[in-house]
Amino acid sequence: MSEDFLVPDGDSRIEIIIKKSRFIAEAVSVSSVEDARLKIKMKKEEYPQSTHVVYAFITGDRSSEVSGMSDDGEPPGTAGKPVMDILKGSGIFNVLVTVVRFFGGIKLGTGGLVRAYSESAKKAIEEMPVIKFVRKIHFSIEVSYDYHEKVELIVTGAGGKIEKKNFTNIVTITGALPEASLESCNAELKNISGGKIFI
Repeated sequence: MSEDFLVPDGDSRIEIIIKKSRFIAEAVSVSSVEDARLKIKMKKEEYPQSTHVVYAFITGDRSSEVSGMSDDGEPPGTAGKPVMDILKGSGIFNVLVTVVRFFGGIKLGTGGLVRAYSESAKKAIEEMPVIKFVRKIHFSIEVSYDYHEKVELIVTGAGGKIEKKNFTNIVTITGALPEASLESCNAELKNISGGKIFI
């Protein structure tokens, strides 16, 4: 499976005015379709006076993508689809873009709406910090006091992160490690321990 894609590393919020209509676009991280739907519901509750709360989201990865969008009462194809087009073009997954509109009394027409929602989504995506996706595994290793410092060095040297250490009669180390580093990390651990320690 290809894992060369981006995920959010924070949220963004931008606001633009077009012919007296106010557009508030936000890009946020989501972990699932349920998470996206919950955040959409919260956005509608946050802006009860808004005319429309348009959205598009993509969750999963390249092999298991799930997406959704809504025009929320705007003419079909003028709002949700332009936001989704911007989102798909960004290559970012596990993200929700909402565009809240407050109608300013001047109709924008279908072309104007497409431009307004596209511009709002584009600016929100551009402002959102992103990182490259890295699949990680969570681990727990029990080692003797003699080995715990060596194990930590090997794990962190392989790009892993130590999250917790518990010292009793043995040392329990828990953390996360890039899946791609598992084999080489295990080889080093087995090497220092005569095959007794591995993830």
